Amino acid sequence: MKNQTIRAFFAIELPENVRNEIDAFIRNCSNKLQSTFGGAKKHQKTKLRWVSKEHLHLTILFLGNINSEQLPEITEKAKTITHQCKPFTIRFRQLELFPSDQKPHVLSLKPEPAELITTLALKLKTAISQVGGTTLEKRPFQPHLTLARIKSSTLFNIQDIVVPEFCFKVKGFTLLQSKASHYHPLAHFEWCSISN
Repeated sequence: MKNQTIRAFFAIELPENVRNEIDAFIRNCSNKLQSTFGGAKKHQKTKLRWVSKEHLHLTILFLGNINSEQLPEITEKAKTITHQCKPFTIRFRQLELFPSDQKPHVLSLKPEPAELITTLALKLKTAISQVGGTTLEKRPFQPHLTLARIKSSTLFNIQDIVVPEFCFKVKGFTLLQSKASHYHPLAHFEWCSISN
């Protein structure tokens, strides 16, 4: 196969029923969120670009642009951590502004337990860093599920927004390609021993 540049990342994918539930939450609350984020004057309202249901995911490692020739080695390195993890349950029940309340770029759901997701991300980063030619992000990993991207900001108050609990069991992760505003799965990795 001809060598190609691929924009890729690892993510925990959400089950369809959870994506549907979060999408319904977004649609039901979008007007309230927009008015909550808006300033005192109408022209100060924050512009939010909502994530489509199909694009809801939890990124655990962003690879950026890689060569297609690197995919076999990246896949093999990712497989090495599947025996180090066990299924765990993720819960979302709190909105947050990412990366900070003072300078938010993203409206997101905060996942719990963050420490298990962070441990998974660090194990994966350690494994993939052994692949020659990869340049991984150096900034600390902060798990979050993006709901909307904030195009302009004023003052924010999300404390009064009630978030229903969304939860699902994580049994693995996926390597995805980002191409023309669509995500395409390249490989899926399940924990070596899964108990239902």
